[in-house]
Amino acid sequence: MTSLSGQFLQVEKKIRQMAVAKMQQKMDHAAEMTMKAADKSRNYDDVTGNLYKSTAIGTYYNGSLQSIHYAPGPEPTRVTLAAGERYNLDKYYRSSFSFKDSGRRPYKGEYGEGGEYGPNAAWDELVSREHNKGKYDATWQMLLVAGVDYAKFVEVKRGHDVITSLREYLVRYFRTM
Repeated sequence: MTSLSGQFLQVEKKIRQMAVAKMQQKMDHAAEMTMKAADKSRNYDDVTGNLYKSTAIGTYYNGSLQSIHYAPGPEPTRVTLAAGERYNLDKYYRSSFSFKDSGRRPYKGEYGEGGEYGPNAAWDELVSREHNKGKYDATWQMLLVAGVDYAKFVEVKRGHDVITSLREYLVRYFRTM
């Protein structure tokens, strides 16, 4: 039979485990709600779908990646375009518009080397940040990313909101919890 202090330590350990599990549930729920909001707040047309599908949230506990939540929707139509490369499929991501019917030329890439696959780019970005607490020394963290290399180009040069409003959504979400 263990001592009274040993029993208290076991109870304390179980309570901590329950608290960690409950907090992870809350973080996962917040991430899922934010990814649903990503679909509603998107204000740009995505040619291949990689920019949108590279939007993801990672949850971290003590610097260790616990879960990844991706933007909902169909998979990208192909990898990203390189600068100067023309889109080679008939329809853009989530579009019913056909180039063959219109006689218009497909979009031509303007930035980057191409060849990125959105969900993989998000995963790479989130995994690379594991055990890197950065400027915040927090037990729990959520990291929102747009993993493809041209995300900043779209937000700054094109004036489209890629993840800024999602960050604001997360802040509001946690304030109301």
